Amino acid sequence: QVLYELPPPSEIPFLLEATGADYDESLPNTLEKADNYLSSEYHTALNLGIYSADIGYLASYEEVQPALNYMQAARSMANSLSLDNTLDEDLITRFERNLSSKDSLASIIDEVIENADVTLKKSKREKTAALILAGSYIEGLYLATAIIENYPKDVLPDAARATILVPVIKIVVDEEKT
Repeated sequence: QVLYELPPPSEIPFLLEATGADYDESLPNTLEKADNYLSSEYHTALNLGIYSADIGYLASYEEVQPALNYMQAARSMANSLSLDNTLDEDLITRFERNLSSKDSLASIIDEVIENADVTLKKSKREKTAALILAGSYIEGLYLATAIIENYPKDVLPDAARATILVPVIKIVVDEEKT
């Protein structure tokens, strides 16, 4: 039941962008670590979820090339989990064709995770599916809390800063039940 209450991987990153919070390139997990996550199914699944949320974050802020680079890393992780059909070349091409449409990108990101979830459940790998979903959820919350914590205090007057941060804080608070 908890897994079904988790928001889709793109939801939190796209909500963050909609609040007006600035993009912070230091927040997504670095690509340099991607190969390290192929050491076990546990690490690969968890980090596939993390990279999915990061792709959502990058896409929502129109960071096109980094998002494509993360897609390639996610593809390697998906292949390592025998999920080749969920993140294939056609899907990456579709992602590239829709770079100007945030709604389409969000749908594609969510579709990848949903397809991986279905495939893993069919092959009786529910724990791996749960790890992917948990990774995307945790990363989404990490992105939100990092924006709150790191938002500059000296750039905007307090009222303007609050206008941006209150909706971000609401995103985190709304996840309390989950």
